Amino acid sequence: MHVRRLAAPAAVLLAATLVAAPAATADQVVNDHYAFTDSHIEQEEHGDDFCGGTVEFPVRYDLSVEGFFHGMRRGDGLVYFADTFRVVESYTNVLDGASLTHLRVGRRADISIVDNGDGTLTITSRFTGRTHVIGPDGDVLFRDVGQVQESIIVAHGGTLDNPDDDVFVEYLGESKRVGRWDTEGRDFCTDVVELLG
Repeated sequence: MHVRRLAAPAAVLLAATLVAAPAATADQVVNDHYAFTDSHIEQEEHGDDFCGGTVEFPVRYDLSVEGFFHGMRRGDGLVYFADTFRVVESYTNVLDGASLTHLRVGRRADISIVDNGDGTLTITSRFTGRTHVIGPDGDVLFRDVGQVQESIIVAHGGTLDNPDDDVFVEYLGESKRVGRWDTEGRDFCTDVVELLG
């Protein structure tokens, strides 16, 4: 996919959700609003890891994330989380101000939690939402709209009903994908060079 940090791999969101999860005590519903921002020059932050050094102009990355995190204990005693969010990522050629912007809105929710019997849980989540990639002239260039189902494994720390001590172990990948995915197969770095250079 086109969006490198928050749209793909989606494991980033799943793992971040584990880290950001507030405490959920017995029979308590967890509700938490969150917001954060980031800004840096890609080449200064990542060196040649940013597009393998192929982008010859400085690129400023700006990130704005806002969302609502909700957790509820179900009848099986486990806590299921849902996250509704809005993410704006912009990549700007510092020399001329041309920008490539990704606007992503969606909802991610746990749909099943399986005890693997070995100290781990397999958590399957469903993301439903859309990403619009907006070019320097303000036009929407690409749209990703649909639903993705994916799973992770976490170590539950001996407490099945307490997500506070869960530790991310492995991203198992997607098990289902439906919708329209314009950025599938596109090379992000090529687009940066061609659209912002």
